[in-house]
Amino acid sequence: MKRFLSFTVVALIALSAGIGGFYLHQNNQTAQFLKAGVFIIENSRPLKTFKLNSHDGKPFTKESFTGHWHLVFFGFTHCPDICPTTLATLKQTWNKLPPNIQKEIKITLVSVDPARDTVEKMKQYVGFFGKDIIGVTGDFMELTELTTSLSVPFKKIMLEGGNYTVDHSAYIYLIGPDGHFRAFIKPPFHIESLSTTLPKLINHIQNT
Repeated sequence: MKRFLSFTVVALIALSAGIGGFYLHQNNQTAQFLKAGVFIIENSRPLKTFKLNSHDGKPFTKESFTGHWHLVFFGFTHCPDICPTTLATLKQTWNKLPPNIQKEIKITLVSVDPARDTVEKMKQYVGFFGKDIIGVTGDFMELTELTTSLSVPFKKIMLEGGNYTVDHSAYIYLIGPDGHFRAFIKPPFHIESLSTTLPKLINHIQNT
């Protein structure tokens, strides 16, 4: 737990350094977003070029993010608790959204353990949570192009017996239909709060 908490702090510092400031105009709606753990990027950031693979074997590039809002979580299939819990929460949140909002949002899991998370493994894993979730994996160097764009920290931790785990950011990253990094949401995540906040967040970003 201590290691996870410290890594969460590192993640927030990395984001703070990378985005150059948050959208912190003092108004009621922004205050509500902050209370819900939502930080809006002051100057939306375009993503670097990268080429990974989706769980169906098709190329997944920065253009794959365009056309929809993407709730992106970075994790791995051997993750014991945070990853499955977050994906289940996101799926249940999506189920509670109005149909018109559901059509605009996709949930995307990007593996930070591409050595073990093959396309086939990702397909099996995301299938447990529903057909609407996209699993992404691929070359490690291509992965770092994406994680650098979003200031996502992750680190391989060796365990006894030669096994390993991966410490990683627990945030949810929001990428807009233009393919730009728009906001991030810090844990803890609550279905009722997320399902209420997301439509307001999307509307707010679209109208500012």
